Amino acid sequence: MAVQYAFGKIITQGLDLNVDAADPTSYPGTGTSWTSVVNRSITGSIVSCSFSSDFKGGIVFDNPTASVEFPGTVANYGTGSFTVEMAFRPSQIEGIHYLVSKNSGSYPNWGVYLSGSGGSGKLFAEYNIDASVSCSVSSSTTFETGSNYFVDVVFGPIEKRTYINVDGEYDAISITSNGTGSLTTTESLFLGNLAVSSSQAYSGSIFNTKVYSTFTSGYSNYRTITQRIQKTPPVRPTNALALIVGGGGGGGVAQGGGGGAGGFVLTSLALTPQSYTVFVGDGGARSTGFGDPGSNGEASYINTSVAEGGGGGGSTFNRNGVNGGSGGGASRGSSTPGTGSAGQGNSGATGTEGGSAGFSGGGGGGAGTSGNVPTILSAGTGGAGLPSSITGTTVYYAGGGGGGLTQGSQVGGAGGIGGGGSGSVDSEQAQPGTPNTGGGGGGGGSNNAADGGSGIVIIRYPGVPIATGGTITQVDGETVHTFTETGSNTFTVF
Repeated sequence: MAVQYAFGKIITQGLDLNVDAADPTSYPGTGTSWTSVVNRSITGSIVSCSFSSDFKGGIVFDNPTASVEFPGTVANYGTGSFTVEMAFRPSQIEGIHYLVSKNSGSYPNWGVYLSGSGGSGKLFAEYNIDASVSCSVSSSTTFETGSNYFVDVVFGPIEKRTYINVDGEYDAISITSNGTGSLTTTESLFLGNLAVSSSQAYSGSIFNTKVYSTFTSGYSNYRTITQRIQKTPPVRPTNALALIVGGGGGGGVAQGGGGGAGGFVLTSLALTPQSYTVFVGDGGARSTGFGDPGSNGEASYINTSVAEGGGGGGSTFNRNGVNGGSGGGASRGSSTPGTGSAGQGNSGATGTEGGSAGFSGGGGGGAGTSGNVPTILSAGTGGAGLPSSITGTTVYYAGGGGGGLTQGSQVGGAGGIGGGGSGSVDSEQAQPGTPNTGGGGGGGGSNNAADGGSGIVIIRYPGVPIATGGTITQVDGETVHTFTETGSNTFTVF
């Protein structure tokens, strides 16, 4: 949710503290109290500071004892993630200068400070749960005196990480592995100073400060304040991660090979404000005649990043498996399995020609492993897919389909983990690939093969939603767009 306030719309979801020197209801230009625009009962006590009308209003910290002190009840979120957002203009960088601190010298504590010399330095954010559990990150951006900055710092003690965003853009992250805990403390929240050391006071102006009980990237708020602090609104790119899985191949018939899995592509994307076409490939159709292999699945893509559709499985009178994202399994022996696309999948397997293994089709290839040849116990099993936790939950994608056979004392080939469909024995029905996994369809023992499973496209990036399209969820402070509808979809970054 956002409301109109001062110079435009700001994000208000989770907003617990909002002090702004440009808003006369927060600071009228004189006095020793800085009042929050939300939760107006929260007031900070101003010590040794002055007011400047520059950039519509700022509190000026210009001596070692300057500070604004808020009650210790402010910004206590336990193990939960929270965000501190500030707009400021440093006038001195020589040593350490605390912008915000909740630190009496005991544990737990946290703070944000500038550190450098000669008028330039880095922004640091750190928390300490106890003497052994801590997390610290420094910005990649170099801060200079006389320039205006807008930063968001996200503290995530249960997630073991700390983010820094500068001027609406992702800047740095630190992830620790040495434990978790609560950052709740009764110590005062200070702006412009470290409570225990006046030698580390901030020098310069602070225009506004917000504290959120949630993760916020600050991009929307930054676009609101750019005119005020004389900044150019950013044209991202936002660095995103995309999982693209093609549709699985259809299974072949009559000792048919299993369908190959759709291609599996995990890639980075640089998102800029525009509309993108996201295409989710459908699964390939099963073979319906002894002379035709299963059909290849459709490719899935966004921009130039393409995951090929899986190869169809071979059939009795057209035994070779078909090439694809992963290759389709071949029908009974003296045949060639399909091959997989480089970096996206693996080859299918050949079948067998009678003997102790019967007349059996080979398994379709998967993104993780090749398909398997028949054994004396079963037709060829599908190759395994690959796992991804891009949605926040680990899921396997792109498993190959199992082969079919005509020997009732055996079993059809199992589908590979990742949505591969199992093959059938004689007149039983093979199983299709699982929708939205890119799993290959199972091969038929007779004329009863199965279709491949549809693909999927998933896009994940840091922070709050900056785009529309697909099903939108949030995981660990990041936004996930999941596209499951086959065909063309629109993904619009605003």
